[in-house]
Amino acid sequence: MESGTMSDSSASIKELQESLLPQTPAYWVFLPGLAVSAYVLWMGPRGNNRELFGPALLVFVLALAGPLFRALQQRVLASVCALLVISSYWTVPFLFLFVYSVLALVFFWIFLLPLLVFAIAATISLARRLGGTSAIGSTWAFGTVGVGFLCGMIAASTLLHGKNKDLTWARGLDPIVLAPAILVIDKCSQEFAASHRETGYPESLEQLGPSGTGCVPAAMLQGQIKGFTILYQPGAKDSDGKIGGYALKGRETSPKRLDVSSIVSDESGRIHFRFDGPHGMGSTIDYFPGQAAFSLLVDTLWAASLNSSFQIIDAHGNRLVTDRDEYVRTCLWEQRFTDKRKFTSGGLNFEYSFTSENNGTVNGFTVEVRPQQYGISGIRSYLAVATIDPHTSLHFFVIHATPQDRSATMADPMTQPGEVKPPGYLSSEKPTTSLRGEESSSPPNPPPKSAHSP
Repeated sequence: MESGTMSDSSASIKELQESLLPQTPAYWVFLPGLAVSAYVLWMGPRGNNRELFGPALLVFVLALAGPLFRALQQRVLASVCALLVISSYWTVPFLFLFVYSVLALVFFWIFLLPLLVFAIAATISLARRLGGTSAIGSTWAFGTVGVGFLCGMIAASTLLHGKNKDLTWARGLDPIVLAPAILVIDKCSQEFAASHRETGYPESLEQLGPSGTGCVPAAMLQGQIKGFTILYQPGAKDSDGKIGGYALKGRETSPKRLDVSSIVSDESGRIHFRFDGPHGMGSTIDYFPGQAAFSLLVDTLWAASLNSSFQIIDAHGNRLVTDRDEYVRTCLWEQRFTDKRKFTSGGLNFEYSFTSENNGTVNGFTVEVRPQQYGISGIRSYLAVATIDPHTSLHFFVIHATPQDRSATMADPMTQPGEVKPPGYLSSEKPTTSLRGEESSSPPNPPPKSAHSP
């Protein structure tokens, strides 16, 4: 009887000891890693995310080896495999968190929530099976999350670095570094044509250099400046042998990236940048440093012309302004006014004025823009003219420009599409009687007469 009791006690102690011993990981913790990695490997040859092939292959091998080691009762090897596979579940949420910050929880919660739930369940299961009732389980849990955190941080760093590297590799040299040289050549070409009215523009840059007018420094005649090669091509001669124009282009001398940058100008003095390649796709950007100030001034003048009273929201609360010039200065508070209707911005001098009927009703405005230093801060001068017909309520807007060192007039050509304002500016439906030119238009949504906030 006593021996039977002792046998039962020994069996109970043995069972208790076995329950306290670490067990092998559960089979189910490997299933998601195996399924997802298999799918990524299968899609690898036909998908765009080939950079995931390596990590997917590693998770696939571990997710296969883990159950195999468990079946062979290789507890240590099976546990290591389980830890790494579960860590991969934690890697994805940490990756999104590092790359997108809190926005990951806002925009990707529907994908991250199920993964987080499974990662937590798998971590708890692994901790209980490997740690039993001891504190070892917590160590396994923290280890799983910690490895996932580290892998997520490394993956995010690699991803962000790869994106920046691809962008840097794709982007060509910044053509704006050549803008000062192009301005000098344009200025000298205009001055040459003005002083050689019979022959027109120069036949080559040498005529502007030290052996010619001396206007262009010798360094610019070498053809290569700051990684760009400058090409000057005179226009065709007319019947009198006069050259009526030219084409000026600066292009990367030795392109080392996917996109190639260039800067282009001609006798109009208009300068724009061009970007050719898979990313730039031939897009162009006009060089007009005063564009922001010009756009804000014109928008403000439209509001001031179409309204008789204005509501300005400032630090002191709403206040009514009846003086148009005060309204304009308040809206353009960042600009440095040198006179009542004059200010400077982006190396350009701005001056505006209102036009009115005999009875004092404002029927339009004008804006004059000139470079502070001709050939340095710019070469083109502009004259914008807005006219409001009080009888038909039609609004007309035209911009004239000249590359010569003088103020633009109504006799000068109109600006080219998108040069100083977006194409179709102020026009959803152009009036049938509007003046020619893309800048000639009417405002589709004029500012309200009761209030306007800058």
